[in-house]
Amino acid sequence: MEPLEELYKLYSFLNQQGIALESAQREKLEHYYHALLSFSLKHSIISKNDQNYIISKHFTGSFHFIKILMNNPPQNILDLGSGAGFPGVLLSLFFKKARVTMIDSVRKKTVFLSRVIKELDLNATVINDRIENFLLYNERPFDIITARALASVDDLVEMSRSLLKNAELHTVKGPDYQKEIKKYDSLCKIKEFPISKEWSSFSEFLDNKIHISLTI
Repeated sequence: MEPLEELYKLYSFLNQQGIALESAQREKLEHYYHALLSFSLKHSIISKNDQNYIISKHFTGSFHFIKILMNNPPQNILDLGSGAGFPGVLLSLFFKKARVTMIDSVRKKTVFLSRVIKELDLNATVINDRIENFLLYNERPFDIITARALASVDDLVEMSRSLLKNAELHTVKGPDYQKEIKKYDSLCKIKEFPISKEWSSFSEFLDNKIHISLTI
């Protein structure tokens, strides 16, 4: 399937799920898609194999975060380990009034993100640092923290513990994710958002996954 055809298929699916993108947002998403491919020709910001699944895996997975968050739109989002921008760029693109902070320790990825944010005119900031260092000097409050394929639940809580009294941490895990909670088992308050058959049928990468939110 051609990329534009696959994007149009995604737009149709999102409309069915109550996620309507304005024409300007579609244009920005398409620009982002081409920027990902272009930058990846010289810099490995996404794996060679994943370049074939940007839309079906990374875009669709990021939009599922939006589906969960859209009923109570966030104001300040912290995206941990943003990589090439999943879900941080898409969160910023959709929640136009939110301030999004994306952090990653790999410089080539944050160089790409900074370029994309400028080109798409997003209300976002990129930090090139380790998460534990960033939290030592950060003074901005966040209401939502996101992390996608970054670390175990225990490690995610460890990274963001200082923020979780006033924020929700959102991530996607397999059905046995509770095995990842040992150190913080008694501290975490977890809410599950099972991924519907519509989403898992549209993207095989969401099959057998659970979206969870954590607070302490």
